[in-house]
Amino acid sequence: MGPGESGELALPFAWDRPESGLEAGTERWLNVGFTLAADCSWAEQGHEVAWAQLALPAVAPAEASRHQAARSAENASLRRDLSVQERGHALILASDRLHLEASSLEPGITPLRMNGKELIRRGPRLNFWRAPIDNDMYVLADWRKAHLDRLTERVDDFRWERLGADTVRLAWSSRIAPPVYDWGFRCETSYTVTADGLIIMDVAGSPIGTPPSMLPKIGLQLQLPGDCERVAWYGRGPGESYSDSKEAGRIGVYRSTVDGLFTPYVYPQENGNRTDVRWVSMADSSGLGLLASGSPVLEFSARRYTDQDLEQAQHMTELKQRDYITLNLDYRQNGLGSNSCGPAQAPEHAVKPEPFRFRMLLQPYMAEDQAPERLSRQMAWEAARYPLKEENDDA
Repeated sequence: MGPGESGELALPFAWDRPESGLEAGTERWLNVGFTLAADCSWAEQGHEVAWAQLALPAVAPAEASRHQAARSAENASLRRDLSVQERGHALILASDRLHLEASSLEPGITPLRMNGKELIRRGPRLNFWRAPIDNDMYVLADWRKAHLDRLTERVDDFRWERLGADTVRLAWSSRIAPPVYDWGFRCETSYTVTADGLIIMDVAGSPIGTPPSMLPKIGLQLQLPGDCERVAWYGRGPGESYSDSKEAGRIGVYRSTVDGLFTPYVYPQENGNRTDVRWVSMADSSGLGLLASGSPVLEFSARRYTDQDLEQAQHMTELKQRDYITLNLDYRQNGLGSNSCGPAQAPEHAVKPEPFRFRMLLQPYMAEDQAPERLSRQMAWEAARYPLKEENDDA
């Protein structure tokens, strides 16, 4: 087509009919790029000037859904047993490949090991803080006055139950609040754990008292071993993105390292976030790692520094790498806004202190056994057996 012309392009599949071989849960995207037809003074032939990405229907055959459901049921019948041992405040869950410990004193699974390899050193823990960005300075005084950076969690109740020989559900009722102050969050956290290592994390919270009018984020934070540095994700990339700054990122599968995710701003601050993420994997050089997925999406960042490290440093040279990786799996993170010199975040990109409820999935995996793309779909099918509780359900 020439300049100013339009035309029709026939795509090589049916829009509304099931496709043979397509798995349930598959997504399809149409990428359109506009490139230079010839060299010019500022770029060479083939340079992409503009692009667009469109979500297309991906209709799996009905038998694919039935087959996947049947396969999930078959896997359930073949599962290994999950043993439970109570030892003081600790609850130890173990199978022939999995070992994790939970505590009645705080939500989380510390540590988690697969085939003897540690994959989670600490967490997951609810987290509402980020290292302040330049645009946060207009609200930072309010956050500090409310001690939003000093929240602690008190467990009021811990319980567990068997859902089968291979499945255990852990549940905590807790209050997260700053010392002395009367505001905070009432939280309900449950982990449904299978002997194969699938962990279904359901988290709900409601504000109490008078919290700040805006929060930095709502999410989970984990510590992983320092060698789990190989990152892959299906979401926006390849660069960092935030809810109000993401249109330059295409949906796709990307690979990097933890160090490669980091954005070295002159003044250290929150950085390296990725949005609209369906799944993210963190693995060592052997391919053994941890896969996390959203329901349906999450935001993530991973770095060798804590939020406090970034917050306290005034120059990049002051940052010292930890021997572990901090992984953030966020339900929502505040947008960037432009309040250093312009307006604050638009209302739809501001995280408000409102009731929240979300689900995330974790699964230890070995790359040589199964690709993350397929495993994430199987995780979703398996998790569907344990529906997320609604507001009016029992805690």
